[in-house]
Amino acid sequence: MKKIMLFLAVLSVAFVLSGCQQNSEGNYSIYSVENISKIGTSPADFEKLLNISKTINSQPDDIKTEFSKKTSDWFKERANGLDSDSRNFTQFEDLYLAKQTALWNWTDSKTHELTEQLLRNRSTEWLDKRISNIDNAYSSLAIIEKVWEFQKTNTYQYYIAAGEKNWQDKRFMNKTREWVADKLQNIDLRNETAYDKLNNLTSALNSGFMKDLLSRDEWISLAIQGIREKIRSVKENRMYAKITNPKNNDSLTSTVHVNFTYNSTYKLDIARVYLGNELIDTDANYPYSWSFDPDEFLVGVYNLTINITDEKGNEGTDRIMVILPGKRCGNGFCRPEQGESCFICPKDCYCVNGVCDPGNPLADETGCVKPKNSTS
Repeated sequence: MKKIMLFLAVLSVAFVLSGCQQNSEGNYSIYSVENISKIGTSPADFEKLLNISKTINSQPDDIKTEFSKKTSDWFKERANGLDSDSRNFTQFEDLYLAKQTALWNWTDSKTHELTEQLLRNRSTEWLDKRISNIDNAYSSLAIIEKVWEFQKTNTYQYYIAAGEKNWQDKRFMNKTREWVADKLQNIDLRNETAYDKLNNLTSALNSGFMKDLLSRDEWISLAIQGIREKIRSVKENRMYAKITNPKNNDSLTSTVHVNFTYNSTYKLDIARVYLGNELIDTDANYPYSWSFDPDEFLVGVYNLTINITDEKGNEGTDRIMVILPGKRCGNGFCRPEQGESCFICPKDCYCVNGVCDPGNPLADETGCVKPKNSTS
């Protein structure tokens, strides 16, 4: 009796295993039309299909037919999802690499034709759109790099037609020339902001893809060399201006003497001082200084700006904030209609209950914000 029970147990296990296949990871994939039909078309399902393909040849024809259908569905889903408007080209490379696996042999002829056609058309559209989007904006440098990377892919090699490659490469190099020429001609090197931008540009020009483009195009090489010469010149002749009087956030109640220091390799050509957007005065002779009466201007908060230009056209700029309280401040009366506030005239517009915060939407006309529980 025990022998009969043991035989039946072995037979039962053999029957169960006949419908299963253990993969290299120790997981079982049950081979049946129903179970294979449940596999989806997402990128994650690719590994499931790939594992099954290793032993699918030993299965009945109806299971192999369902497997072929599901594999074809997976490739069609990926091909139809190719997006020529996407910023990345990895979608094309991923599908190309999927085609190099055993799964590709299980797809039907219509799927072959559709996948090949869409890979060719969408990748060509992608390349055309990326090159068309290159303009003289600094941000186009990222597009230039992306096109350069795409030219090294399998997709570019096998799915962009030879004539299309030649035409698009000419467009690409012309657009890149225009971008470099614009940077050479139009970058203003005469202030600190431009200097920092130029430093960023230097890093970009030292990148691997730009060095590769240099080896392909003599004009770009010479143009970039010109930019580097400009960078070297700016570093050697960098200039700046620094306001030493008045100080930032000073309240100006009497005649103001504006003083500044500067650094420049060349002789200054002219110096200018602005209050807000109004040019107060210019001076073309050393020691370059100005005086002005704050009471000649409306009460308020202003930017005081110094701008200097040397004989080579280089510029230096500095800016601080100053307060013009006017003569009305200090008379014991707060007159917001005349521009006075707790910030401009703190002694006249004293906040009895609350704090001085003119920028607060809850502030009253004097700039005071009262506590929530205040009724006065």
